[in-house]
Formats: sequence, structure tokens, C-alpha cells
Amino acid sequence: MPILRRKIDDKGVFVKELWRLLAHQHWITLRLFKREVRLCARCTGYVIGFFVYLFIHNFFDLHLFYSLEIQSQLYLCSLFAIPLMFDWITQSWGWRDSNNRLRLITGTVLGLGVALLLSTEATFYTKATLCFSLASSIVSLGLMRKIFSKTLAHVRQHPLKQHLESSSYDLTKKFKEEM
Repeated sequence: MPILRRKIDDKGVFVKELWRLLAHQHWITLRLFKREVRLCARCTGYVIGFFVYLFIHNFFDLHLFYSLEIQSQLYLCSLFAIPLMFDWITQSWGWRDSNNRLRLITGTVLGLGVALLLSTEATFYTKATLCFSLASSIVSLGLMRKIFSKTLAHVRQHPLKQHLESSSYDLTKKFKEEM
């Protein structure tokens, strides 16, 4: 792992941030047969969402969902991504801290939405496009904060700005003298 991280570090900030996204840093630890198994909280919820779909599909009538037009089905399935999107973006922008329980719940909701999406009669291309669009939107919005904060930090350290702030020349004073 350190060798891979070192190679990634050489390629720049974007690749490093992308690595962090793929690294699954939020774990749920389970004890199975005297061994600890670490699972990503959101991914575990995602799998649970598929099982929830199977339960709902077997024991409840989903005729109302399947009677909708395909566009409405796709729209409804994409709404299942909103809780995860809100959780991940607000966490990555530093507005609040998330926790594994919330990650598990939002992953479950997303897994249920994806299972519903896979059960629709839309073409594979349509399903893949919708999933890719949602995922890239979420990741882009999450990374924007990191990009903007680095840009703002660079602007704050710009030599011209430091010179203007440190100079004793005061425009308001000069304006008052001219009046």
C-alpha cells in the first residue's frame, strides 16, 4: 500500500483525492469466528439495500411502481440517491460530520434505488448512463470544495495581495485629504 500511495502522490492532488474516494475509509468492524472483518459502511448498506429490494419484491406488490412510465420509474429511482448525495457532499464540504450509522442507512437507500433501477424495463445503456451521471455529479460536487479551498489558499498567499495588505498606503485617508 505505501508503494502505491507513493506512486499516486507523484501524479498530483486530483489523483490523490480520487484515491481517497476509492479507499473506503469508513469501516464497520464485525467479529466472525474470532476474526475481525472490516467492511465499508456505505457499501455494506448498498448490499443490504439489494436484500431489502428482494424482500419487498417477494412480499409486497410493486404493481404501482411498474405501472409508471419508464421515465417516471427512472426519475423515482434517481431520487433514492438524494440522501447519500446530501450526506456525502455535506461531509466532504466540512459542513458537518457523518457517522457510520448514517452511511449505512444512506447506502441502504441507494442500494434499494439501484435494485429498483435494475428491475425496470429501461435499456442497459439508459441505466448505465443514469448511474454514471449520478455518480459523477456526486463526486464532482464533493471534490469542488477541495479544489476551491486549495485555489483560495493559493490566492490568499499571493505576493501582490500580501503587498497590498502590508502597505501603509490607505486610499480612504488620501481621499479624505483631497476633500
